[in-house]
Amino acid sequence: MPSATKQLLLSKYLFSRGVDALRPNDDLSAGVAVSLFHDATEMTMWEIAKQRSIKVSDKEAFTELLKKIAQFAHTHQLAPAVSEGMLLDINKVRVSYKHNGILPAHSAAVTCQGYAEESLRALMKAFFQVDFGSLSLAELISHEEVKSFIKTAELAFSNNLFEDCVVECAKAQHVAALPVDELIPFATDHFRFPIVKTRDYQDIVDPLSAYIDRVRLIALAALLKLSVPDLARFSRLAPDVDRAESGTFHVTLCRDHYTRGDAEFCLRYVVDYALTVERQLG
Repeated sequence: MPSATKQLLLSKYLFSRGVDALRPNDDLSAGVAVSLFHDATEMTMWEIAKQRSIKVSDKEAFTELLKKIAQFAHTHQLAPAVSEGMLLDINKVRVSYKHNGILPAHSAAVTCQGYAEESLRALMKAFFQVDFGSLSLAELISHEEVKSFIKTAELAFSNNLFEDCVVECAKAQHVAALPVDELIPFATDHFRFPIVKTRDYQDIVDPLSAYIDRVRLIALAALLKLSVPDLARFSRLAPDVDRAESGTFHVTLCRDHYTRGDAEFCLRYVVDYALTVERQLG
């Protein structure tokens, strides 16, 4: 993968993490999200400076880096390559949060999200001829089968096939989770049933195994440093997936309808999950 493409993918990943970090009625999450939006745009600008040989110092301030890139875009008729006003607004909110301890309002973070996405789209298109929306975060994942499922999910999402997208995300998570399942197996895989399963026995084992598996989810979140609400939301959205020895998947849907928001969340979640498992468990 070319170094520039890798950096652009990382920029998009930081932006995606910012979207995930932003929570309603949580000003602290707004500050974290704005920082990630700022980092995503700044990483892209540094890559522009590198690839276009724009003279900058190693400690160039964000505002000076932006000014030089805007001047380069104007000189080489790349405008409208960047909205200086949008990026300066993101920087202003971030400086207030990081250096002055002023937490941004949720509405300000949402505005920064829009500014960051629009700026990333414009910068990547003008300087790299890359469409921000077509950048596949699956390319950051090493496991080829997981990567393939996520790419299929992305294609389904782009075609508004939200149920198909969620199903492919569930398959990707199932495969990505195999190292985790070996480390912390499901409770139901380890209960030893009597030859004859009595009703009384089932009345005890079924709720007990369900409870243990819920505790397992919390343990996984702690182990992998995942967001508990996000893990729980994905568990509610994703269909049940089993895989036969032949490799064929059996999918049981848990709802009749999936929205764009459901599919978009599942895509972001499964990319982060797969990358986290690879990073934490190899």
